[in-house]
Amino acid sequence: MVDVTITGLDEAIKKLESFKMSLSDLLKKVCERLMDEGFNVAQARFDEGSKLYEGTSNVEVATPVWEDDLLVLRANGKAVAFIEFGTSTSTEPYPSDFPGNPDPYGTLHLDGRGEYGKKHGANPPWYYPLENGGTPKKDKNGKESTKWAVAFGNPPARAMYQAAITVSDKEKAREIALEVLGK
Repeated sequence: MVDVTITGLDEAIKKLESFKMSLSDLLKKVCERLMDEGFNVAQARFDEGSKLYEGTSNVEVATPVWEDDLLVLRANGKAVAFIEFGTSTSTEPYPSDFPGNPDPYGTLHLDGRGEYGKKHGANPPWYYPLENGGTPKKDKNGKESTKWAVAFGNPPARAMYQAAITVSDKEKAREIALEVLGK
């Protein structure tokens, strides 16, 4: 039997392990930078959508967080679905061509646009309790209601949809990866 020894093998193994760890850290950094781009898009679109939303907007886009090996972006608040998907009589549809998601309402267990409650949301205009904010309904004489607000609907902000498009952009991912790797 012949013993073969390679000098420095242990040192080479340690260097490879270190490289493996740094590669994992770099990949996480690329993901975080890419998700920051998605966060900025979602925040901007929810801010813009909140201006058009006739109710009281309480949407907050949370800073992306790691959950095991997933980086998660969330939007919280009662108005999220109304602003993301739009409401009532607005004519701009929510896109249904997002891969694997032909019906965003059904997938998220939401009523279709104009179908919530008594299903009067598709009738222009529609009314909701003024305590939720908005523009007071006026009667025939122009007197403002103290009980009801009037709404004509708002277009979908598509904030999370556009954030998903942004983080799945291969060119953007390549650009960020090259920047993180210092190339």
